[in-house]
Amino acid sequence: MDRWSQEKGKSERHPMPGKILIAEPLATNRILLKVKLAAGHFEVIQASDAAETLRAIRLEAPDLVLLNSGLAGNNLATLIDAIRALPGQADLPIAALITEHLPEAARRDLAGRVDALLVRPTTDTLLLARLRGLLVQRNTLRDLRLQSGGGAPGFAEPAVPRLQPPGHIAILAPQGAPGQMLLRGLSRHLRHSLRLVDAARPFPDLTSGPRPDVVLLYLPDMSDRAARELVAELRAARSTRHAAALALLDSGAEETALHLLEARVEDVMMDRTDARELAARCDRLLTQAQELDHLRRQTRDGVRASVTDPLTGLYNRRFALPFLERVCSGQEGAGTDTLETGFAVMLADLDFFKNINDKYGHSGGDQVLRQVADHFRAILRDCDMVARIGGEEFLLVCPGVTPDEARQTADRICREIADTAIPLTGYSQPVHITVSIGLVMGRAGRGELSPTGGEAERLLARADAALYASKAHGRNTVTYQPRSAA
Repeated sequence: MDRWSQEKGKSERHPMPGKILIAEPLATNRILLKVKLAAGHFEVIQASDAAETLRAIRLEAPDLVLLNSGLAGNNLATLIDAIRALPGQADLPIAALITEHLPEAARRDLAGRVDALLVRPTTDTLLLARLRGLLVQRNTLRDLRLQSGGGAPGFAEPAVPRLQPPGHIAILAPQGAPGQMLLRGLSRHLRHSLRLVDAARPFPDLTSGPRPDVVLLYLPDMSDRAARELVAELRAARSTRHAAALALLDSGAEETALHLLEARVEDVMMDRTDARELAARCDRLLTQAQELDHLRRQTRDGVRASVTDPLTGLYNRRFALPFLERVCSGQEGAGTDTLETGFAVMLADLDFFKNINDKYGHSGGDQVLRQVADHFRAILRDCDMVARIGGEEFLLVCPGVTPDEARQTADRICREIADTAIPLTGYSQPVHITVSIGLVMGRAGRGELSPTGGEAERLLARADAALYASKAHGRNTVTYQPRSAA
């Protein structure tokens, strides 16, 4: 049994918060790093050269690689590219251990290739904080990919490289020359838009204009407490809560760096402010921030699509029935009005809709459904809910209304739809259609959120009976079924 198999058996008996590969040529350094990481309860695997590093990644799939910058000599960039090219490892976090004497060109190149530069010597607590932060970032990325469908087996779309649009970087710095010098230095090396914001009063400047992808915190002479409070404000503000943050600190400010990393600052620099290296770090953070934003939008769009009828843009049954249950239980609706006056439930069905489909085809029927949906949206209030729950059947829930108000709304729907001439593409004459409605009233607080439905199902059954009564009485009418005495 080889070393990786032995260590894997240990980890399965005692689950760890993350698996870290130490890629270090010197055995003594590997041992020291393993002791430090074990103190943080990480599972540790080791590699002593480039070939062993790639083999360990293929066999063990670590969560993070801690890479000595001298591991592959002049071929370090080639090794990093080879790691990124391994299947499923394009986003594998790589932290590079470097010394203060690493040549400037090599350091700048690394800054654009790896996720963190860790300058030796560093304290154990700061090292662990940096690694934990990288693992949090990767887990966030993985979770968003799963939520957006990009990581679900059988549902993932082929990976298509996306062009990175120019982003926005906000530089929070004290007023005066140092901030201006930082702005000018970065603008020579970045294609992104940059703006300077007074660190003493960052709001409302940060809430106006484009939302920043990266916030660069230049905090000389700022106290540890003030720096933490500033980061807390950034994470609480809607405009900056998802922005990546990089803090420039005075040399030796390890305690502040540790606190900021614990407060979800993605990166810190303490030892220098080289403009090209800083630009490379900002550019990498911005790329990651844009990827996360793209995944969040995909997730939101996916959630919206899952509860939306694609033809009409109204809600669908999947959204409507749980919404009605929440209204019944008092967890959704127009506040105290719903508790005091109750709410209306309507089932609406288009009359003789099959004739439309038979005469004009399904394309004509679709046009009618879309225009009827537009009428519902125009008549109902913002707090009301309308959903298409069947072919030509709609559910309407109106919180906080009296029976008279509900009846007036239903009558108006019938009247306006009947009076509307609906034009159809390809036909010179418009069509007319009517709607029948069954109306019942409910009272919030009487239902329970449960798989069985309870009060919501009873209201739907009563509304369905009222709808059938409208059909039986000639259609194009509203039947109101009062609440029973029970």
